[in-house]
Amino acid sequence: MDLLKGIPLSYTYRSTRDLRNNADIRFSLNPKKAKFGIETSMGETFSTSYSPNWFKFLTQSFSYRAGYNENPDPKQNIGGTRRLTNNSSYGINGSFNFTFLLNKLLPQPKAGQPVASDTTQKEAPKKDTPQKGTPQKKSNPIGGFFKGIISIPKNINPISYSYSKDRNFSRNGLLERPSLWYRLGFQTQTDVPRISDINPIQSTSEGSSMNERFGLKSGVSLFGSINTSFGYSSAKGITQGTGGPRFRRGVNYPEFGLQWSKVKIPFLLNKFFSNASYQFRYEHSIEESGNQRTKEVEDRKTSNNFSPLAGIALNWKNGITSSIRVDKSKTEGKALRSGVGGRTTTVTENKGVAVTSNYSFSSPKGITIPLLGRLKFQSNLNVSFDVSWRTSITRRETEGLGFSTLSSSSEFSVSPRGSYNFSSQINGGFQARWSDRQDRKTGYKTHYRELGIWAEIRF
Repeated sequence: MDLLKGIPLSYTYRSTRDLRNNADIRFSLNPKKAKFGIETSMGETFSTSYSPNWFKFLTQSFSYRAGYNENPDPKQNIGGTRRLTNNSSYGINGSFNFTFLLNKLLPQPKAGQPVASDTTQKEAPKKDTPQKGTPQKKSNPIGGFFKGIISIPKNINPISYSYSKDRNFSRNGLLERPSLWYRLGFQTQTDVPRISDINPIQSTSEGSSMNERFGLKSGVSLFGSINTSFGYSSAKGITQGTGGPRFRRGVNYPEFGLQWSKVKIPFLLNKFFSNASYQFRYEHSIEESGNQRTKEVEDRKTSNNFSPLAGIALNWKNGITSSIRVDKSKTEGKALRSGVGGRTTTVTENKGVAVTSNYSFSSPKGITIPLLGRLKFQSNLNVSFDVSWRTSITRRETEGLGFSTLSSSSEFSVSPRGSYNFSSQINGGFQARWSDRQDRKTGYKTHYRELGIWAEIRF
C-alpha cells in the first residue's frame, strides 16, 4: 500500500484464538461486547522504505521495520498477564559517486572538438601523415606511471555507506496490551500496569538489547589492471539481562583488498602460462566488552587476517587452470578481569596453503563404430585435483606465568575429483580423499581414506 507515492507501507496483523468453549463465543454488533474465544497469541509487523533520487551522484535508501509478538494465553501466564517481545530497526544505505561529480565539475572536451582560445581562431594546418617505414615513438613507462597516478581521482569507485540501529525488548507480567505506538516501535516504554508494580516476587526477568552498525567501502582502479578496495566498519551494542547491562563494541579497520588481473609473466614461464592474476586481502579488527555501569573493559580481542596473504591464479596454455592460495590469521584475546583465574592472554594462529588444478575437455566429434559408422554425441570431462595443508596452534598465558600450549594440530589432504558425461543419458564421476591429521600436543594421529564412484544411466 502506497499512501504517498514512492513510500510503500506494509502492515500485517495475526491472532490465534481458542474456540473450543462455546461460552467464550459471543456475537454482537458492539465490538466491546463481542467475544471470539480466548486469544492465545497475537502478532503485528510494520515496514516502510523510501529511496529518493535527489542527486545523480548520490544515492540513498531509508528503511524501517518493526515486529511485535504477544502471548496472552491464560494457561501459560498466571493472573491474566501477558508476555511479549518486540523489535524495531531502521537504516540508511547508499553511495557517493565521486568520479561522476568530478566529471560534471570538470567536463572533458568532446571527441573531435578543437581546443581554441577563442571562436575566431583558424584551424591549425594538418601535419604530414607518417610514411611507411617511419619509426614510431616507443611508449614511455615512466610517463605512463605518472599518467596513471594523475588519473586516480577519476578512477575512484563509488563510496558506499550504511548505518543501521536495532532494538529488541522482552517484557513479562503485563496486565494490559501496550499502545499501537509502542507495538510499532516508536516508543520504548509500555506505560501499562504490571504485576511487578503490585508484587515484584511474581514477575519474571526481562531483557533488552540495542545495536548500532556503520560501514564505509570504496576502491581505486590503477593502470587498468589493478583494483583495490578499502573499508571501515564499526559496531556497538548494549545488552540488558539478569547479570546487569553489558556493552560491546568493535572496529574493523583497515579492510584492504587488492586484485591484479594482468600480471606480467616472466620470459621463461610465458611458454607455459597464458594469463596470471594475483589477489591479496588484509583485515584488522578489535572487539571489546565489559560492564556498562562501570564502563570497565573486561575482554578484548584483536585479530589480523590475511585471507589470502597471496592468491595466484594461473591459466595454462594447454587448458588447465590452477590456483595457489596462502592464508594466515592471528587472534589475541585478553581477559582483563582480576579474580578467579587471573588475567589471561590467549593467542591462536592459523596457517594454510591450498593448491587447486582444474581441467575440462569437450569432444563433439563422437566415435567410429565398425559397420555403423561415426556416432556423433557430446561428451565432457571435468577433472580437479586439490592439495591443502593447514596448521593451528593455541597458547595461553596467565598473569605472572609464561605461555602454555592448549592445542596444536596440523592436517594434510589430497582430494582428486572428476565427472564425465558420455551423453545426455549417461553421467559418471569419482571422488577420492586422502587426509592425515595430527594432534601435536598429544601425538594422536587420524587418517581418512575415501573413494567414491558413481554412474547414472537414463532410459
